[in-house]
Amino acid sequence: MEEYGIDGVFLQRFGVSVKESRRLNHCNVVTSNVQAGANLHGRTWAMMYDLSGMQPGAIEKRVMEDWKLLVDRMKIREDQAYLHHEGKPVVAVWGVGFSDGRKYSLEECEHLVQSLKEDPEYGENTVKIGLSTHWRTLARDAVADKKLHGIVPLQTSLVHGQ
Repeated sequence: MEEYGIDGVFLQRFGVSVKESRRLNHCNVVTSNVQAGANLHGRTWAMMYDLSGMQPGAIEKRVMEDWKLLVDRMKIREDQAYLHHEGKPVVAVWGVGFSDGRKYSLEECEHLVQSLKEDPEYGENTVKIGLSTHWRTLARDAVADKKLHGIVPLQTSLVHGQ
């Protein structure tokens, strides 16, 4: 990253990848390497959870439990290289509000975002949300459900989908 003038990265972690211990171990090794590299070279990094492929009811169990593991065991929020915004650790959630037949609900996405922002022990994060391109109009690649607008309050940072 340093060689190419890249200040930092979001490390994408698929929610479906953290359910099996073998895959979780691989994810944790990658996370450790990104963390070490960022610290060694004065770069920054943050976690991005990709919800693609998640089954109904699995977001809380997989993603939030994984976040707790990263906070408790890997101490990522205490890492000097971990990205902060206005004093809060940054975590991104990608895959909210797409109309491509995703099986998880907007309610599950909303609960995840609220937990990452408000949980007394694991919250207090700045949450970036990866959305469909047409989320404002609820058309084309976005679900036609006004609940999507409730997940995206004005103070939330946005990452737009393709």
